[in-house]
Amino acid sequence: IAAAAVRGLQAAGQLTTDRLERFRGRLKSDDARERWVPLELLRAAGPAAAGFIPELRSLVLHRSSDQTVALTCLGIVLASDSLPVTPRIAAAKAMIASDDPGTAWDAITSLGRIDAGTQQKLDPVTDALAHPSANVRAKAADILGRMGAAARPALPRLRGLQSDPWKMVRDSVELALPKIGE
Repeated sequence: IAAAAVRGLQAAGQLTTDRLERFRGRLKSDDARERWVPLELLRAAGPAAAGFIPELRSLVLHRSSDQTVALTCLGIVLASDSLPVTPRIAAAKAMIASDDPGTAWDAITSLGRIDAGTQQKLDPVTDALAHPSANVRAKAADILGRMGAAARPALPRLRGLQSDPWKMVRDSVELALPKIGE
């Protein structure tokens, strides 16, 4: 019944930020059954989920049955070109903070395509250099290289990966350094 109600509200265009607000507290519940409806509403609401990034990030960081849905909501926010850059960058940061390599990869790749202020993009991409996945670290180095001289503040952390245990990470770093101006 709840799933049908969510679809009905979505079809009627009734999933506005104001209407979703009353469910904010339920996202913090310890009971997964309490979180289910608000998460489904946020998934259906698409870009309106941007107002709930802190709650979604909390669910992403605490492995739970809701992690996949929370990551999906964040991915929708990140991909919403109609949203301002700030919530999209915040969604990317939350996705990179997850331990899921595929999600972090998607976030970094999307950041590379967002036309944002250098510092806004630089922080989450630099944070990704510390991700547990070698693929994510290598992709972050690649994106920093594509940013060119604007990525100079990330050089200390990037240089730290020159001794990474994974060759693909070291190779990505070596390709990125000259592009940044090192």
